[in-house]
Amino acid sequence: MPIHDLGYRAWRGRLVPQIGRFWVISQAGIRLAWRNMWLRRMLLLSWLPVIHVGALLFVYEQMLANEPGRFVGRNAQYSGGGFSDQHFEVLSLSEADFDDS
Repeated sequence: MPIHDLGYRAWRGRLVPQIGRFWVISQAGIRLAWRNMWLRRMLLLSWLPVIHVGALLFVYEQMLANEPGRFVGRNAQYSGGGFSDQHFEVLSLSEADFDDS
C-alpha cells in the first residue's frame, strides 16, 4: 500500500486574525491540563485564602457601615529620626445625623 504525496494545499477554512492565533494552542493546553483532577483541586485550594480574606473584609466593612460609632486606629511611621506614632479617628455617621430638622 503506497503512501502518496499530497503536496501543499491552500487552507479553505475561516482565517483567525493574527492577534488571536495563539489562543488555539493555549486553549488546547488548558483543556488538556484541566482533565487532571489534582490540578483542579490545587487551583481550588490556592484560591481559598483569597476568598477567605475577601469575605472577612466584606464583613468588616459592613459592620462599620451599619453601626455608627468611633473607630480609633494607630499607625507607626518611620520619619528618618525614628518611628513616630500617628493617631487617627474615624467617625461613622448614621443617616439621622445628617437630618437638619
